[in-house]
Amino acid sequence: MKDKQESFGIFVDRLRDLPAAGTHDEAFKMVCDTLEAVEDEFSGIISNSAAYQSDGRMYPPQTDSVREVPGNAGAKRYRSRAHNTLIGGQRGHKDHYYGRKYECDPGQTRLGWERNGNMTTLDVLHEAVERLRKLDFSVEVDSPSDQSGETFLDIAKGDFITQVSFRPNLGIGIFISEAAYGQRPDEVYRNAEKAANRVEQLYRQFEKSGSVGYLTLLDMRKLNKFSQVELAEALAIKQPSVNRIEKRENVKFETLVKLIAAMGGRLEMRVVFDEMEARLELPSIKDAADIPTQKVG
Repeated sequence: MKDKQESFGIFVDRLRDLPAAGTHDEAFKMVCDTLEAVEDEFSGIISNSAAYQSDGRMYPPQTDSVREVPGNAGAKRYRSRAHNTLIGGQRGHKDHYYGRKYECDPGQTRLGWERNGNMTTLDVLHEAVERLRKLDFSVEVDSPSDQSGETFLDIAKGDFITQVSFRPNLGIGIFISEAAYGQRPDEVYRNAEKAANRVEQLYRQFEKSGSVGYLTLLDMRKLNKFSQVELAEALAIKQPSVNRIEKRENVKFETLVKLIAAMGGRLEMRVVFDEMEARLELPSIKDAADIPTQKVG
């Protein structure tokens, strides 16, 4: 087992040792096959290309994330979190040549997508851009050649820099964990307002502490527009109890299930071993979620 930085270094070294490819497709396959082999060997995480939410593994460039490279006919740019992989173009071009050039752009946090039957149209992307700009973020849109592919938003406010990725049929995702090549989002949103508000939460965390963190119970309540009083009413408890729950480092499992259910969500658990992954079903999850809560409003 190696961390992402070590694995990425091995990936780049192995790419450098390969002979130059003769075509774009050959070079693209080299990049994909080499990264998959390194992650199979060192990550301990089973490859699952269909699971777009982060599982801790680095994944190769996606074919629908391709962009043309102005001024370099035949070159292709594949966008991923905090990185651009450049393949092809003019032979001998100082920045782009088959199978030999890898470049990356610095970045921090980002957004992405999720497997789900719901369709998320481009209207969600446009609304997210508008809402972010109303929150005083500067937003630059990096669109793919194919409109059905992956769009990135480069977002900044002061010293805070983040990236948002959007897939029309899957949604918006946000990256919290440390940036790594081929990484997928940690959080997924199919609602533009919630996604924009989550970016604002991360900005405020960054302003306060210089870093960003994973979703907390307090963050989740605010994103779902519940006051502590309203949530207490839904759970048939008193407001100070909600306040104490949100501040605890250890929350009872049954309490967590009820809290999420009261906001209209559900808690899911998964187990991961080297040789298997599966959803874990515990009677206490269903029993706690089935306990009726009072409607608010």
